[in-house]
Amino acid sequence: MNFIALVTITTLFIAGVFHFYWAFGGTLGLDRAIPTKDGKALLNPGKLLTIIVGFIILYHHLLTHQYLGYT
Repeated sequence: MNFIALVTITTLFIAGVFHFYWAFGGTLGLDRAIPTKDGKALLNPGKLLTIIVGFIILYHHLLTHQYLGYT
């Protein structure tokens, strides 16, 4: 497996898992993921949207994994 493929697959997996973690109440890294101005969040994504984004990212993780021949 080449290095770029490994980094891409791992990054997509971690990003997808983090979205589920945030959707179910996790706060680790949330302060860096949501833009703020004067300490107030500029976005307030709901749980459903966060879960949908998590599924989309994990889907792309699986597509990349499969496309590179690692099933």
